[in-house]
Amino acid sequence: MKNHFQLTGYFLILFLLVFATCKSINNPSDYFEYLVHLSECDKTQQSQISNYFNTTKIDDDKGIIKINSEGLKKQIQVFISTGILNDDIQSFSFYRPLSHPRLTYWEYIINQLPDFVDYGYHYESYAPDTDEKGKLFAFLAYRINRNPQSIRTLFDFSKSTIYATIDKETYEKKQLGNYTRALIKTYEHWIQFDHYESDMERIFQEIKKQDEDATLFCRTPFHYEILRPYMNTEVTDEFIGSHTYETNGEYSDALWFHTFWIRRQHEGNAAVVYAILKEIEEKYQS
Repeated sequence: MKNHFQLTGYFLILFLLVFATCKSINNPSDYFEYLVHLSECDKTQQSQISNYFNTTKIDDDKGIIKINSEGLKKQIQVFISTGILNDDIQSFSFYRPLSHPRLTYWEYIINQLPDFVDYGYHYESYAPDTDEKGKLFAFLAYRINRNPQSIRTLFDFSKSTIYATIDKETYEKKQLGNYTRALIKTYEHWIQFDHYESDMERIFQEIKKQDEDATLFCRTPFHYEILRPYMNTEVTDEFIGSHTYETNGEYSDALWFHTFWIRRQHEGNAAVVYAILKEIEEKYQS
């Protein structure tokens, strides 16, 4: 599916997904198994990944990379500092403080993907192009395996690094707290519907079909109309102060909180992602 519907993401979940599973091998403190879809990556590119990220083995048939755990933690810290917490994005003409987490994902992951990745529509990046290592990191982040057990294992491995790098003040200042709370509220709203699972899958397929030729995700009346019966107005009011359709980008933020969970439900990991978001919020509020 080549459209915004499959591309949009959220910074905290990115951390949960970027380094798929963390099963120990040989010496448990040295290496972890990282699950990623490698079909677009040829042998030369796999060799570059090995050199940059200190891997011991790449199994492209099973989609497993055995990666050095210390290097993994350092790469998480680098991405948080240079991507998620980067203040340069505030100078971009389209910047809105409430959109900070989404914009950083687009600028520092989606728009940094190497040329061999088929990822559909994207806008011209405002952020400077990263180097080759950064582009391969963006590939590993974008093409991770998103099964629920992988996400939970990953979070348990990486949360100490996340908490050590992002303090409570930064969590709120960069809108990460607002995003986490809005996602929690939206999921709790979704599951109140009697047939929410089938409804979400139906909406997923309808938006997927509609977006085959769409140029801007969540910026058309179609998305608003199909989601309107399910929208949590508490979230939309908080983020845009109104729940009438707008075309200036503000409403796309509010719509995104709802389509985020449609994508997670389609992937089969909604419940574990919700549990992790609750844990994150409790950690920062404690």
